[in-house]
Amino acid sequence: MKLREVGDQTGRYWQRFLAPIATLSLVCSIVAPIAYAHGDDDIDCDVVIIGGGPGGVHTAYRLATLPNTVGVDKRKVCVIEKENRLGGRVEDVELGKNGEIIPLGAMRAPEYQYTHGLLNELGIAMNPQLSHMTLLGILNPNGVNGLKWGNSTNDFSSYYQQDPGLGDTEIAQKLVCGAQVPKINPTLGDGGEFQFEPNLEGCNALKGKTISEYATTVLGTKGFKYLRDTSTFKADFKAPYNGKEQDALSYAEYLANDWDTGAVDYPANGFSEAIKIMADQAKLGGVKFYMNEAVESINKQWGTRPYKIKTSKDRVFNAKRVIIATTADVLKDDISGGITEDIIVQKEYKAAESGHAIATTITNQWNMNWWDKTYTKSGKTYQYVSQPSALAEIDNSDADTQRIRRGGMTNVTWGGGYCLTRLEMSTQKVWRQGQVTRTAYIDDPECALKWYNLYKQGGVNAVNNKLNEGLQIIFPRVFDPNKNQEFVQRFGKPKILDSAVIIHKFAWNALGEGSWNPPQSKLTNQKVWDWSVQPLNGEAVYLVGDSWVPSNGWSAAAFMGSVRVLNEKFGMNVPLHDEEVPTSANGKYPKFARVLCECENAAGTGDCEFYWYD
Repeated sequence: MKLREVGDQTGRYWQRFLAPIATLSLVCSIVAPIAYAHGDDDIDCDVVIIGGGPGGVHTAYRLATLPNTVGVDKRKVCVIEKENRLGGRVEDVELGKNGEIIPLGAMRAPEYQYTHGLLNELGIAMNPQLSHMTLLGILNPNGVNGLKWGNSTNDFSSYYQQDPGLGDTEIAQKLVCGAQVPKINPTLGDGGEFQFEPNLEGCNALKGKTISEYATTVLGTKGFKYLRDTSTFKADFKAPYNGKEQDALSYAEYLANDWDTGAVDYPANGFSEAIKIMADQAKLGGVKFYMNEAVESINKQWGTRPYKIKTSKDRVFNAKRVIIATTADVLKDDISGGITEDIIVQKEYKAAESGHAIATTITNQWNMNWWDKTYTKSGKTYQYVSQPSALAEIDNSDADTQRIRRGGMTNVTWGGGYCLTRLEMSTQKVWRQGQVTRTAYIDDPECALKWYNLYKQGGVNAVNNKLNEGLQIIFPRVFDPNKNQEFVQRFGKPKILDSAVIIHKFAWNALGEGSWNPPQSKLTNQKVWDWSVQPLNGEAVYLVGDSWVPSNGWSAAAFMGSVRVLNEKFGMNVPLHDEEVPTSANGKYPKFARVLCECENAAGTGDCEFYWYD
């Protein structure tokens, strides 16, 4: 059993009581920098990038392609990474006796988002959306006994007394555009199907509500349960690690940003291939990577390189510019100094920090690909893995589609307190050859900690036993000893050979506390992102990473933040989309983003501009 613990915040709360309150102001750190005494072992850099995750590596990759005329010597770009590997939460785990390397993290590449174009640029093969099959399973939906199955949210609508046609799109329309379905103007062309007009009255319902309160207002009590139970990401509707629930406008902003993304592709060999290619290209361009070296402090100093970065190896890096490509918690908990102190006291930082989620993933290697064992020699279907109706639908499709979809990704949204909310059976070659599943992705904060604590108390056996208990309920004809005799006789008994448990205590925070919460702040996720590009006036210090950018994808958000800093602060002109994004009638925003933007402005949050669609 491998255990990785990412972003442990245990020390944060002790620091609040034991550490003296920081009183240094922005003025103090700027007016009174420390003396610049260059040591013999100091390393001089034009740009220091702190953190070798997706945002840091991508920034280094782009800087390596810059002409020297912009004032950056690519040979003096320095990346400092505290671990012995690059990629951050895009990582590979080693499983089994043969040491199979299994890629994890950042599995999606929507065609209208920057990630898709980047993968194409790097020459990385992608599988289309048809390469996965989705099954939804809900235990006791709305109090109805039993494990119920479906292929879409619509299949569960009757359990919650909702209209049969109330699916993802219709729910998103209501949540983004207010208490009524957005108005449609048929004179705008295309039958008005995608040309929404903002429902400004409905948008006012966003004020001062949490997402749970707002969704209940918009959808009703049973409608909110329907939304919560059919959604993959449970942290949207439960208080995150710090006890504060997401506010309604922040959720709507994230939804508007991520809805108009087109089809979703998946990198064939995992996303870590992109990290390797970008790092290799950066090194060829002259970028230096310093591994196993944690940054301990960032301070001002006199001289042409006004930033002094001290590391765990007792070295000093002197920099003209600093790009902090870490999560918000790492910046606050692990890096001291005047620059950090001036950043973390600002309201934008506090808003970004407040909305994070916690997640645990459990990856297993098996003695067989048990999820593929669904066909007899005569070609008839064994209904082992899923419910009869779903397999019947697959059987009616053509042979190629059947072959691709059958072994794809299965999404089991599983309620009832068993704390398993997503099971992935990937079509990626390395996963299939390694006989690997990501058996659990849990971002419900209570459940994520339950799995973590279970491992801490009972180790690998406790985790595997609990997984097996849950799988018996989901797939009884494979795992239940009272019902799996036929499967075992034909294929053998499925067994877990190895496991990897990863806990992310600062998993993602696309849903930061902002908007009208508190009302006088008028902060939105967009404004937090605007601030992060240069959080300290007059300082060449920039923030890159998913902590600051409203997107639900770790890498996608990090890339978007990196591109914006590069474009605005380094004179680059990197487009944020692979292809032209479908826009609204005014040609500026996709439908949801434009509608929400107009709603925000009408409701008094200030000038709303969605940077990523400008």
